[in-house]
Amino acid sequence: TAAWKEPYPGWVDNISGITGILMECGRGTIKSIICDDSCNMELIPVDIVVNLVITAAWYIGISRPNSVKVYNCTSSQMNPITWKHFGIITTRNMTVYPTKYVTWYPGFSFTKYRNLHKVSSFFHHTIPSTLLDLYLYLSGQKPM
Repeated sequence: TAAWKEPYPGWVDNISGITGILMECGRGTIKSIICDDSCNMELIPVDIVVNLVITAAWYIGISRPNSVKVYNCTSSQMNPITWKHFGIITTRNMTVYPTKYVTWYPGFSFTKYRNLHKVSSFFHHTIPSTLLDLYLYLSGQKPM
């Protein structure tokens, strides 16, 4: 996930994980996500995790504990946010700050039911991409 403070707010060096998923939701290419939207998210800024790892290594180095220590870096106790609330914020921001690389109407929905996700994916992903490939093929271009 993106950084909170270091090296600067919002810094991210790749588009994997939640960053890539949200980017594609904003472009309109992801319409259905399997997720129980009532669950809390555990997205921790990268600089917080790195600081925890450095601090844990330092502590273990100076204290030499006899037992194995387990360190957790979570946010749900102090700053909880559900996937549903995150989806609402994300959808609002996609409308207020749209990308210029929109492929289809931005927006997405969560479902915890695998079969419903498969049906939604078929209608929102498979059929449109097949029709686009057919159009490209018939117009003499290389299908995607």
